[in-house]
Amino acid sequence: METVFVKGRSIDERYLGKTGGFGGNAPGPTRPDGLLIWTSVVEPGGVADIEAVRRHVLPALYPFAATLPTLAGPGYQGAGHGVVVLLPQPSDGNVLS
Repeated sequence: METVFVKGRSIDERYLGKTGGFGGNAPGPTRPDGLLIWTSVVEPGGVADIEAVRRHVLPALYPFAATLPTLAGPGYQGAGHGVVVLLPQPSDGNVLS
């Protein structure tokens, strides 16, 4: 499995540049207590988290979005209707409304 890197080099698509290793990305929703409900199929490690979530998790959640809002971290802004993104309070003392 090879893909073309932005700088023109050919690399394995499972390579994670951030950690310098190989892996996969298998997103899935969790309950409020953190227990994983299910996981999606594994995407190559080079696939961004939000891209994997858009392919596998969000289509399963959207039918329930009106009655079951989904909480997500700051990296999921723009994920769509029914996904509530939690933003941390600024550390400089300002309070978000």
